[in-house]
Amino acid sequence: MRGRKSKLLKLVGLLGAVVCLAGCTHTYPEQSSAQTMTEIMRQQPIETETYQEASQEKAPPNTYPSRIVETVDENFHIDADVVGYPANGMAGVYTGTPKVFTKEEIDAFVTHCGGSITSVKEWDDGDMMYYNGTSPDGYHFSYLRGLEGVNHHPYAIFQYSNSKYAKVYGEYPIYRGEEFYYTNAQNTIGWMFTEPKSFSFATEEEAEESVRRALKILGLPELKLLRTLYIDHATMMEAEKLLTTDANFAPLAGKEDDVYPPLPDDWSEDNDAYIFSFGIVVADTPISFHFQAGDTANYCGTDITVLYTKHGITSLSVGTPWKVGAEVKKPALIVSAQDAMEVAKEKYSYDLKRKDKRVEEIRLEYQYFQNRDQWLLKPVWSVMVSFTNENADGRYFDFTNIDALTGQEI
Repeated sequence: MRGRKSKLLKLVGLLGAVVCLAGCTHTYPEQSSAQTMTEIMRQQPIETETYQEASQEKAPPNTYPSRIVETVDENFHIDADVVGYPANGMAGVYTGTPKVFTKEEIDAFVTHCGGSITSVKEWDDGDMMYYNGTSPDGYHFSYLRGLEGVNHHPYAIFQYSNSKYAKVYGEYPIYRGEEFYYTNAQNTIGWMFTEPKSFSFATEEEAEESVRRALKILGLPELKLLRTLYIDHATMMEAEKLLTTDANFAPLAGKEDDVYPPLPDDWSEDNDAYIFSFGIVVADTPISFHFQAGDTANYCGTDITVLYTKHGITSLSVGTPWKVGAEVKKPALIVSAQDAMEVAKEKYSYDLKRKDKRVEEIRLEYQYFQNRDQWLLKPVWSVMVSFTNENADGRYFDFTNIDALTGQEI
């Protein structure tokens, strides 16, 4: 029993490290300020809510601004992209259930991807469930999830990779999820691979369709593509120079010998790859992919990242997936992005500690909340504000989350 608890503590620690990697380093460089970012919020239990009923009249035409620009004062500027506004200006509230991968789904997925799992470890002590498999030919998967039920914070991580083909990509900070892509821009090179390319082993469309078929086997059919990166070998060679010479990457932590490993001598088009990022959608709006440490529980975002090479799915990571359930509140007109912005503007206008404040994005997304005996998926405007700190270098960011149906800060 003591051995199992020891393993459990290690797994929980590993999960915390993954969450921290994605959401605890909230800085990015000046040159990335033109890029938009998205938000993180803290889970808060709710009891009862009152929303406006959907109007019987036709929703107004989609005339919302795609960008909001304003100078509040010399220390506070708004230049924000508006992302995710629904075409009809309406959104509802739905029940949600943490998605649980069955062993049958996992086995079928691994087989579909060409794996041949020969060694399996599993345990379930009522609090945690762990299912792990490896094979001599380099395939590996692991699945860790928490206890089911609304009285426990939902989280789960499923990872699959082929170490023979995926290891070289994992050694470099190319892409580790949407949040990491933005909030750690000064320490990543994903921005070097945004130009669309079609590789010899599959077109982008063919690769995406192949990935979607595999994810459907895992029980993830309703997904929205958030991002595609095109990891071509020529640009990767350029990135190697940056990684080994730029002070943001190497030497790391001031250690001359702590640098990224060199690329293989035979790096070629055989190493080209696509990276796909997907979001689970609620009425075509993705569930939040952000993470934040809270006082009692971490808010765990939903993140689906896939590396696809000539060998097929070479690496996959799925974090805290959800199943969308019944409609709780009928779709109603949401508050405008401008109105949500006013709430955030009022909040930050009186904040004298943060300097050079910039509102850079306001995004509509669904976030999960506990309401008595059920989980709810609610539409939220999340406003991202970047700022500087007198006691540290670089820019930091903060987020304000506003109920898109009530206009109240969460």
